[in-house]
Amino acid sequence: HRRHGSTAPVPKAPPESQRSAPQQPLADFLIRKLAEQGPMPQDKLRALAVQEGYFPDGDAERGVPAVLLHVVKAGHIRQLPNGDFAEVIRLRRAI
Repeated sequence: HRRHGSTAPVPKAPPESQRSAPQQPLADFLIRKLAEQGPMPQDKLRALAVQEGYFPDGDAERGVPAVLLHVVKAGHIRQLPNGDFAEVIRLRRAI
């Protein structure tokens, strides 16, 4: 670049959606949102995940349902009869 009389190229800043990558796994994020906000439909959870930056490439249509299914099978959340997802409340026994 010096030989041609120009300075070194300045790297461009990444787009806003790629600047702050989520710090916690998607499953933990979904569990936390359900604990904070109560039962939610899958569409709202998908929108929250996209808004938080989990799917910069736009593959939330397949990613969120797969993670929800995994978390339901693990017993951390449950699916209500109306289709919404909710946190599983675990009671502790007094000893």
